[in-house]
Amino acid sequence: MDDYHNVPHTIAHWKSDSAAVDSGWSKAGITCVTKLFAWQDNQYFLNGKEISRDEAHKIVEENFQKIRMSPSYGTGIR
Repeated sequence: MDDYHNVPHTIAHWKSDSAAVDSGWSKAGITCVTKLFAWQDNQYFLNGKEISRDEAHKIVEENFQKIRMSPSYGTGIR
């Protein structure tokens, strides 16, 4: 996923932004359940087992070298 989504955009376009994030993770074999509100952490699953955000990022970085992981800036999602 190459787009950065800030809070106002994400709230206004929740369905499409959430679907884009979830789709991006699924390409790496990770199921992501995005949460609308900042105080709710997204959930990540690998082979049906819940993993942490850090574990999900590590899996992508180790197994998909061509993918550049970018941290979220502020409260947006990427």
